[in-house]
Amino acid sequence: MRKDKSSKKLYFLILIISSITSYIILSFDKSEVFSYIYEENRLFLLDTVRLIYLVSLIFIFILIYYASFYIINEKKDYIGLLIAEGMSQKELFKICFKDLIKDIVRANFLGIGLAVFINEFINLLTVKILSLGLNYHNFSISFKAIVLTIGISLCLNSLSIYTLVRDFYKKKPDEIYRGELRSRSNLFMFLALLLFALGVILSDIYLREEFLLVLALISIFLLTVFFLFSKIFQKISMGDMIVRKSLSLTFKKDKASLIFTSFMLIAGILILAYTILTSISSRNSLERPADFTLYDSKEKIELLKNDLDMGQMIGEIYPVYGYEYLDIYPVQINNLVKQNMALDRSTRNKFYFQPSFLLKESSFENIYNIETKLKDDEAILLAESENEKYGLEASLAKKDGSIRVGGKDYKLFKLVKSNKIFSNDVIGLSSMVVVNDKVYDSLIDKKDPFAYNINLSKDFINSFGFSKGSDMLRQAFIDGGYKYESYIWQAKNAISQITENLYTYFYLSLIFILAGLSFFTIRIFIHFEKSKEKLRILSLMGQDMGEIRAIIRKEYRILFYLVGFTSLFVAIFLFTNLSFSMDLFYRIKISKIIGTLALISLGILILISLFLRFIVRVSYERILYYEEDFNN
Repeated sequence: MRKDKSSKKLYFLILIISSITSYIILSFDKSEVFSYIYEENRLFLLDTVRLIYLVSLIFIFILIYYASFYIINEKKDYIGLLIAEGMSQKELFKICFKDLIKDIVRANFLGIGLAVFINEFINLLTVKILSLGLNYHNFSISFKAIVLTIGISLCLNSLSIYTLVRDFYKKKPDEIYRGELRSRSNLFMFLALLLFALGVILSDIYLREEFLLVLALISIFLLTVFFLFSKIFQKISMGDMIVRKSLSLTFKKDKASLIFTSFMLIAGILILAYTILTSISSRNSLERPADFTLYDSKEKIELLKNDLDMGQMIGEIYPVYGYEYLDIYPVQINNLVKQNMALDRSTRNKFYFQPSFLLKESSFENIYNIETKLKDDEAILLAESENEKYGLEASLAKKDGSIRVGGKDYKLFKLVKSNKIFSNDVIGLSSMVVVNDKVYDSLIDKKDPFAYNINLSKDFINSFGFSKGSDMLRQAFIDGGYKYESYIWQAKNAISQITENLYTYFYLSLIFILAGLSFFTIRIFIHFEKSKEKLRILSLMGQDMGEIRAIIRKEYRILFYLVGFTSLFVAIFLFTNLSFSMDLFYRIKISKIIGTLALISLGILILISLFLRFIVRVSYERILYYEEDFNN
């Protein structure tokens, strides 16, 4: 068996991962979802996607460099001989590049082939989740993305090989023979993480203190955990002595790679959890019942109800009773929020609640499809913004509040919803106060409905999808001369948000997780290579290859799962305690959050198992080479 066959599998795996990730992000503008986003949002989203891709390229390059370093380092004796014979740097680069070009091309075509179907699956799944309709769906392949993926892969590989060759020429031939070449990957990884940390800090100045504190605490915690495990494996008497001693040395001497892998997994899990739950929250916007709001007379609304063509598209029409009302004093509420020390400083400082719209309870119940039964001295607050909603919910959950309307105090009901109850915010509504119908009639004279909310027919949505169906009804309103506000822009903004999450932060989280596990896999394989003399001694002591394999499998399993479980524990603890994620606990049911975190944990463990199985298999193949070498 060729010695480099097993090690090239690691290199091949890295190239496949890089080509899959590159194609998916570069073919984004060809995806089905992209066509549903408003034109003005597309350029912003494309710029964000490109920025995330540039960040991911840094980590992809480091992995390619690390894998290339290992393969070329295995040939250092041969390379040292060529340098001693006077071969130029340019010629040595050609030889190394020529030796890897076949693997580069094969890995790219295999990765792109997989990426096309993975991308199509993601595309169809997203369209299905967003209820966009599949009537006009076409299978698409982006040839531009294929060319760019191959070109970028060749450039990154060329750069990594050139960097390695240049490092060879900084040493004397005898130093190459005798010494151990050191990789720059640790330095590159450290710089990449430092740039990412600086980007997080600079993007939000309020996160600076919290981020630095969390970073320090995580580092201390991980160092303590790995130190304790090094001592535990050193002291315990039960179990395999060889495994215990090997693990003890790994936790003691290789803390840098263990901590780096943990940081990559923690960052990836945090971003992934926040992205998925934010998308679920945005997904709720697509389930709102009010699709359009019409501002027309009762007579024109009656004509609409009798229109047979419109009737096929329209599901329900109901009036909305609500009017501007200025005699509302929320001083007590503002003080309650500003004194709530449980809120972060930004939320307290920016909070300002000034409702100027009164809404009838029956209209509120129609809009939200819930029964409230407000008493004469009770009211519901509807927040204008997420910051208002978050501040109100967090404060009212701790202390009862009241609001003065028309000279009377009303106790606040423990239900706070967003005010996006009409089709959109173009009408410029502020925060609102909901009172029961009797109180409303006493405060406001009897008037015609403020507007009429219109929902799309379910059969119509099932046939054409929400977005296409809404566009068709909107055009019908335009042709009929109706005065309307369309909820469709909110839905498309939700689609834009979910799509942005999918192709930016979700993608970035996978890069962090895959880069961390790939780095850890290569690192362990390098340790395995350095310990081949230990395997030789075990063989001479009478242990057969089956026993040696069992030792390796047990050692790898403990390493992978211990790092994985530690990272999961830290990530979930941070997610449930950091201020940036606390908002989600007010917007999403706790059962959904727990279920999402459980699924993410399961997915991470499955991914770790796949990498573990791969490294065990590659190590077994290398053992066959050692066995032949020992016998010879």
